[in-house]
Amino acid sequence: MNICQSAAISVRLLLTLFLIAAPLSAQRRRPAAPKPSPPAQPAKPALTFETLLAADSYKIYGEVRGVGQLLRSAGVNDILDPVMKLLAPPKEFKTLVRWLNSHADELMTCRLMFAAWPSRPKLPQTLFVIEFPSAEEAQKFEPQLKEFLPKFLPTPAPHSSPSPSPGKNVPSEAKPKETSSPPPPYILKQSGSLAFISDSQFTFKALRPTGSKLLAEDQNFRQVHDRLSSESVFLYFDVASAEKEEQGRMLQMQEEEKNGKPAKPPIRRKMH
Repeated sequence: MNICQSAAISVRLLLTLFLIAAPLSAQRRRPAAPKPSPPAQPAKPALTFETLLAADSYKIYGEVRGVGQLLRSAGVNDILDPVMKLLAPPKEFKTLVRWLNSHADELMTCRLMFAAWPSRPKLPQTLFVIEFPSAEEAQKFEPQLKEFLPKFLPTPAPHSSPSPSPGKNVPSEAKPKETSSPPPPYILKQSGSLAFISDSQFTFKALRPTGSKLLAEDQNFRQVHDRLSSESVFLYFDVASAEKEEQGRMLQMQEEEKNGKPAKPPIRRKMH
């Protein structure tokens, strides 16, 4: 038997011993079985226009599709040019138009949603939402909104208490003190591919309470929305909800008259 054959036999024997010894070693020192990892939580679906609002949220709903394309269209420019030059619109209007025109490329395929006249409490009076092609695009554009909004909707100057009359000795604690700066008149949020601008704080749960029917699932809304899906601008007014609110107000006035209380005049809503 040569050296090569002896080495081969030794290797085979060693491997055989390893195979025999492995189960015995496992019986003596069985390692603890690894704990099963918890099932992965399903990713929360991103918010979209179709899943954002409940059916009973707002009475007025609108969309502008392809904001940048619409701004660059000849029809819009034919209307805006004489308005800007001849009708002396407010400074804020000019500021907004110029800013939108300067960002038309970034808003080329974006959708703008707006909602007003809330039907439930804890909702902003006015809500604007810009839908970008992706969450990355929304994050990239948010700093530009942060820079523009204070110019378009400046924060009111803080008020101080009236100064005392001259010649009077006023203790130091009674001297006028400037109040803290009021918060800005808008709220800016970003979630996924959506950027939100509103006139007050809100939660996404308030926009769509748990178990509520979506606005996109409402039959009346769906019919109108689908029929006008190719239009650049879409506007929907919930007549039934407005009539229901008006009837409730009239019943309240009648009850107050029966109880001898002066009836409150109808509330005239201002469109922001």
